Amino acid sequence: HGLSRRRMPDREYPSEGAAEQSKLTESANKNPVIEGWETLQTFVIDSLTSALHKLKRSMYDKILVPTDGGAGTECAVKRAIDFAKTYDAALHTIYVVDTKFNLDSSVPETLEILEETGKRAIDEVIQDAEAAGVDTIEAVVGQGTPYQAIVDYVDEQEIDLVVIGTHGRAGVHRYLLGSVTEKVVRISTAPVLTVPIKIHSDDKFS
Repeated sequence: HGLSRRRMPDREYPSEGAAEQSKLTESANKNPVIEGWETLQTFVIDSLTSALHKLKRSMYDKILVPTDGGAGTECAVKRAIDFAKTYDAALHTIYVVDTKFNLDSSVPETLEILEETGKRAIDEVIQDAEAAGVDTIEAVVGQGTPYQAIVDYVDEQEIDLVVIGTHGRAGVHRYLLGSVTEKVVRISTAPVLTVPIKIHSDDKFS
């Protein structure tokens, strides 16, 4: 009987170089040192990102911007809002009815008018802050000597940063806020950022 022969299909064998490269790649993928280094890199990056985020949040938790209601104070208010957004901080604003300068402030009707002026001033700050997306806003109308009321508020509320204009309204009010700023800078327990602000021609004390 004749022997039958069946041809086996050709098999492809990887070249010696390709096989070696495959072994090296597989070895590297399973190398515990490399895997550990990659894990450490990821951990360090995540830790640094978290630390920077916490540092950013912890620098300023509460920012205060005093306002006198003048249009020129917009620069200080805008700067304070920017800081509040950057550091995810609560924004505080205060208007102080100057009971020393306003000689008739002890009269109920006069005091009511002055407080209404203050409410309008802080409402403008609140509206600007809300429009900018600030999450936490605290506002108050106080009474007394402006610089003292401001620094007292800083201590009571544990404010981290005060943003205040170097001048307020024109004329007498411009002088007063300039003086207030100087005193706040000297005695505030929190850092004070002074912002030069513009005086509008229609922003006059009358």
